[in-house]
Amino acid sequence: MAANGKPSQVIHCSDGGLFLPDCVTVTRSGSVAVTDLTDGLVRIYNQNSQPSWVKVGGKRTSPTGIAVDSSGRILVADYAAGVVQAFHVDGAYRIHGVRQVSGLQGPVHVCPTTDGGFAVSEECGDVKLFKGSMKLSGSLSQKYQHTFGNPTGVCADPEGNILVADEQRRDVTLFPPNGSPICIVSGGLLRPAGVTCSPFGHLYVADSGDNCVKVFKYRARPYYASGSPRGSGEFP
Repeated sequence: MAANGKPSQVIHCSDGGLFLPDCVTVTRSGSVAVTDLTDGLVRIYNQNSQPSWVKVGGKRTSPTGIAVDSSGRILVADYAAGVVQAFHVDGAYRIHGVRQVSGLQGPVHVCPTTDGGFAVSEECGDVKLFKGSMKLSGSLSQKYQHTFGNPTGVCADPEGNILVADEQRRDVTLFPPNGSPICIVSGGLLRPAGVTCSPFGHLYVADSGDNCVKVFKYRARPYYASGSPRGSGEFP
């Protein structure tokens, strides 16, 4: 996306016929990966292959959320199966090191967390936290004594905050590593679905009820990682 809000490139979702991308992420190698609800697949885009959208792994029941964790594994939430699968993809698009967690209640979105684990939003009312070893470490409802309506989009920022969009409550809440939850968007949303945030303190909310992406400023200052060139004063 260019600075003026117009797309700098359009990648058409077609493999002989159109398919429906539900969620998107970027792999460690810089490739675009999507979940395809039409055929129950994970696809990675490679403009030099035919077809351009390479199928990764076998069919799934209803793959929804997709993300990449700190080790480069692709994380895929399968809504109907109630699982999140983690795997590596090699240069030939073969998957290996497959692991998964099961018993989830309608997992919708998944995101990596700063501790090397990941968070999963469940449509039935919670956000579960997992370690990198795929072991359950808790949930946001238990840790913060918070009651969700219908958590959908979930993301984590560089400071370890977890941000969750609640479709039923039409808000976005920030869960800090320490302290109480903070509702950072309490109005102006119709049906918040996906969320992500930038190192510069912006929150992007995909509002499917309004057919747009809404941008909010939730931090007064951008995040500066130690050793980052941005911390040297390049960006005041």
